[in-house]
Amino acid sequence: MGDKINYYIFTMKERTTTESLKFSFFAERFSFNIDLLNYKLSWLERINPMDKEQQFEYLTIFDSVITQLRAMLLEKGKKNYTFQNYFNEVGKPEVAQKIDEYLDSPFDPQNSRSIRTALKFISDKFICHFDEIEPIDLGTANYIMSALSNPYSDTNLKEILRELTKIIGK
Repeated sequence: MGDKINYYIFTMKERTTTESLKFSFFAERFSFNIDLLNYKLSWLERINPMDKEQQFEYLTIFDSVITQLRAMLLEKGKKNYTFQNYFNEVGKPEVAQKIDEYLDSPFDPQNSRSIRTALKFISDKFICHFDEIEPIDLGTANYIMSALSNPYSDTNLKEILRELTKIIGK
């Protein structure tokens, strides 16, 4: 994904020197965050969550991945280093829109929540904030975490990143 990002850096429209410097910093941070996310995902894949000795390590990296996905995809405001802001900045608003459309697509076969809602729920209730929860919320969190970790789920973390890579690559 990093190579695609570098391509977009060089295809941006004319900017003033100040705008160029700001954007250059934005692009640098964005590219670093993508590399970091890919590193975390590869680390997560090497951990066996069923091994009791590795469960805390798995949850630590899993939480970090969810937090980073939240920051890169779900944050509001133009100053955040989100995928959507990046592609809007490089003059590719259609890519930003496709990312949002994908995030709003169903997370599960029951179509009860979107990918965005699932990621936001798990990050807001259990990772980034410790919101008040009901017993049903714990079950929902376990379901979402299970689906995100399940290699056979269409919306596991790897598939979500693969789909985003396809969107960015178009």
